[in-house]
Amino acid sequence: MSATLAALRSDFARARWTWAAVGIAAVVLLIRKSWALTTPQLWAEDGSVHLLENDQFGAAAIFHPYRGYLHLLPRLIAWLTSHVADVAWWPLFYNGAAFLILLALLARFASPRLDLPCKPGLVLAFVLAAHSNEVFFNITNLHWVTAFFLLQQVLIKPPKGDDLRLALDLALIAVVGLTGPFIVVFLPLFVWRWWRDRCGENL
Repeated sequence: MSATLAALRSDFARARWTWAAVGIAAVVLLIRKSWALTTPQLWAEDGSVHLLENDQFGAAAIFHPYRGYLHLLPRLIAWLTSHVADVAWWPLFYNGAAFLILLALLARFASPRLDLPCKPGLVLAFVLAAHSNEVFFNITNLHWVTAFFLLQQVLIKPPKGDDLRLALDLALIAVVGLTGPFIVVFLPLFVWRWWRDRCGENL
């Protein structure tokens, strides 16, 4: 246990600038779109699809395609929210969950398994580039955010016998792969990665 904690402390120390960038990104997001948490509202398909179909079909809505593909993560958030909160709080739960998922994506850049140049700059690029903020703080557009988890997975080093990390990688691919159409887009990259390394964990 102590060896694991020491390894985590070492990983954190090596990635301290990336973690600092994650903190800055979170602050920038909150400044640019603070109303999404202070006065949250349903946005686009948040209400007309995810909330409504969860109300109509319950858990079965999780497996309903919309626009030709599944939206597993937004459907799960809508279903879980309907079971843990009063309806008045649903927009806040939706927006808060979308915010936390984006932060998880940015935090994953700090992983020592992800060997990329200028990782703090990559993290900050998500929030400092000029954009309308439309994809942030709503579950409707989560598939645009979670697509980057797939790109990270293509670039990340295999867990090398660590069964827990392998299980987490597989769970991430399953959830993100069933959220939007991007698993099809990135499939050739996953195949290329396996062909290049011939690693069972990549397969």
